[in-house]
Amino acid sequence: MTPRGLVEEDFGRIGEFLHRAVTITLRIQKNHGKLLDFNKGLENNKDIEELKVDAEKFSSSFGMYGCKLPEMSYPT
Repeated sequence: MTPRGLVEEDFGRIGEFLHRAVTITLRIQKNHGKLLDFNKGLENNKDIEELKVDAEKFSSSFGMYGCKLPEMSYPT
């Protein structure tokens, strides 16, 4: 991730995303159980959707190694 320009504080933010994901999934497991019932808890889950939006917003602020933003094309 460092080639994408992330610095130490950004890795802390990634840790926060992972913590949110674990917390959400533990809550779903507690309320819905495991396996197939767990999958039902993922459907239309507001917390999962918010995490997805936040993570995509964060990650889109960093370039992809070997590509130019905003075109996302390989350099010539």
